[in-house]
Amino acid sequence: MRLEKKTDKYTSINKKNWNERAGAHFQSKDYRVKEFLSGKSTLLPLELQELGNVKGKKLLHLQCHFGLDTLSWARKGAIVTGVDFSDKAIKLANELKKKTNLSSTFICSDIPELPGKLKGKFDIVFASYGVLCWISDLAKWIEIAGSYLKRGGILYIIDGHPFRTALDYDYKRMGDIFWVECDYFHKKTPNKYVFEYSYVRIDKKLKNKINYEWQHSMSDIINPIIKNKLKIEFIHEFPFGFFNWGRMKKMRNAYWKSLHKKSIPMILSIKARKY
Repeated sequence: MRLEKKTDKYTSINKKNWNERAGAHFQSKDYRVKEFLSGKSTLLPLELQELGNVKGKKLLHLQCHFGLDTLSWARKGAIVTGVDFSDKAIKLANELKKKTNLSSTFICSDIPELPGKLKGKFDIVFASYGVLCWISDLAKWIEIAGSYLKRGGILYIIDGHPFRTALDYDYKRMGDIFWVECDYFHKKTPNKYVFEYSYVRIDKKLKNKINYEWQHSMSDIINPIIKNKLKIEFIHEFPFGFFNWGRMKKMRNAYWKSLHKKSIPMILSIKARKY
């Protein structure tokens, strides 16, 4: 499977951006690497509750960054494999693997190229928090994810809700008013962003400031799941976020609640089983 030339261009730029972010994130207090190395988990309550007991199950974590959540699932007893297209992130994941002595496998690959690098079937394919916006062809991504599932296996996705990711606001200037930042419906051409810093606190400005992201609708997510013989067991929507988008207050359960007067969906979780 090969990416189109245009997508290769975007992937190349995004990879440079994420290779730089990986090192900065590893040092950021917001990623809690030291806490993780002391034995704590980086998994959040929703995925722990919704996936339940993973002991002895083979789990494939797509777009795993440098493996904190992957290794946290290993601590829960899962047999884990993490995949990310950033070679810097995978190098850091393997360093964490050595430091924790947790059994795990990490593979550097973009998802469309994964079938040529990874064989076998899994009980769970897992993707979480900030993954969908980096996928140019979501239908193909879901097809590949589903191909790695055993019969009866689970695809579990938890991420920013598509309605929320289409919106933005300037609370200093506009109070509680949101506006549509990008087209809700998917386009082949991604949205271009220029950020000097990342979404977590980092010490230095990024040199690779440009990244490209794709907006997907609910139907973009749900229809390929159905098409690939995956039975949806639930779709959940939550009125809080997984990090501070601005004008938000941290809750006791590690999520972030908006200070706006009216709530909107901020997190989406989907569990589907292969039949």
